[in-house]
Amino acid sequence: PRDAAVWTALGSLWSAMGQCEQALRSHRRALELDPLRLAHRLAYARSLADACWLEEAGRVLEDCLAREPGRADLRHELALLRLAQGRYREAWPDFEARWQCGAPCLPALAAPRWSGERIGARRVLLLEDGDCAATLWTLRYLPSLERRGADLSLAVDARLHPLLQRPRVRLLAPEDPRVQGECYNFHCPLQSLPGVVDPRGAS
Repeated sequence: PRDAAVWTALGSLWSAMGQCEQALRSHRRALELDPLRLAHRLAYARSLADACWLEEAGRVLEDCLAREPGRADLRHELALLRLAQGRYREAWPDFEARWQCGAPCLPALAAPRWSGERIGARRVLLLEDGDCAATLWTLRYLPSLERRGADLSLAVDARLHPLLQRPRVRLLAPEDPRVQGECYNFHCPLQSLPGVVDPRGAS
């Protein structure tokens, strides 16, 4: 009963079961026993977010980041929380920390990463970097790139190709040799598009 790690594990289990009150009580007990351990505080913040106590969860995460500012997992957690709060401009820069938290690696490309430069008539390669749901969600930003006159290639799961036919977009499978074998002016991971195209979340 005096093992903080056990209380944290119990809190995470209650949270997974949707029992927010029990989860928060367990996490608070863990913090009483071991208030400085970051893992306990991070688990507590996640349970607060699950319970929709987003402001308090944000304060806990910010405190964790103040203690260990180099932690990519904390930046990513805070980004997800900010997205849930609709605080997009704050969220997107930290969302890029996902690359240090186990996000799928992208192929090595010679083309620079697109960060908002003018792309009229230039070749832009967009690469999926999440599951099908994330891909479909981020594709709402394609028309914006089309209006800018970009020559678009889209490397996504071939099973999605029948849904994604667009006159001005060339569809490729991620393993297609043309992904790495052709010359592009820019590339951009799909989940990074919102932070470049619409950082305030106006759309």
